[in-house]
Amino acid sequence: MRAYLEQVGLAQVKASLKVFTKHQLPKDSSWHFHPEIEFVLVLAGHGQALIGDSVGAYQTGDLFMTGRNLPHHYVTRETERVHFLIVQFNGRIFDHLPEFETIRQQLQLAQKGLLFSALPIAIRDRLIEMPSLQPTEALFALFEVMHACSSQPSLAVSSLSSATGSHFNRYQVRLQKVLDYINRNMASPISAKAIADQCAMTLPSFSRWFRQTLNTTFSDYLKICRMEQACHYLMTTDLPVNRIGPLVGYETLSHFNRTFKAAKQCSPLAYRKRAMHPD
Repeated sequence: MRAYLEQVGLAQVKASLKVFTKHQLPKDSSWHFHPEIEFVLVLAGHGQALIGDSVGAYQTGDLFMTGRNLPHHYVTRETERVHFLIVQFNGRIFDHLPEFETIRQQLQLAQKGLLFSALPIAIRDRLIEMPSLQPTEALFALFEVMHACSSQPSLAVSSLSSATGSHFNRYQVRLQKVLDYINRNMASPISAKAIADQCAMTLPSFSRWFRQTLNTTFSDYLKICRMEQACHYLMTTDLPVNRIGPLVGYETLSHFNRTFKAAKQCSPLAYRKRAMHPD
């Protein structure tokens, strides 16, 4: 599965930016890159963000920024539908004026992908209104968002700035197999040996590759995935806790409660209450 060049088409429509919303189903996205800078705001839903050589979770409210030709892919679970707002623009519009120096620095950082997970409401609202604006107004709104983001804390998500060669594509194929297997079998026992077999690797080689790639063990990563899915059920459904545990791979309620509390520092019921009534 090679990363493909997405044709954003700004030149064809004689525009500097493109703004749209997208409801994404599990099969609607694939590994791609483009020369345009991109903001992706998660309006609703959760899943996994593959950016460069990084894989991590995304959830409602997260804002990602990817630089020129940085491969990326937002994975949605088989039962999920996610709503994104996407802004794609030509980064060269910030090339010349000295007043844009801090924004140019931000664009350089975006070459490794940036995550803004504590986005101020004002920035989020400005992004959300952009699809309804006239082109000139939308461009001014982009200037505002870029200026605001340049002073916001962000996390670089990849150690690679751009990579579309054969080695990187082999890496992506293997990583995608791991994610697909976990997503398909979330409610069942999952062993590193089973996934190693899927990747045509020995267990020691797979374990070593996984730790070097994601800087964590497979068992710890699987636990994170299960906890993310459990949190999603707690926030978006009224399923009782004793039904959520088996859905994310925990056969006993005591094991689920113990693991959840260790990960989130509260019980599942307390998490649901806090999510439903944050005040």
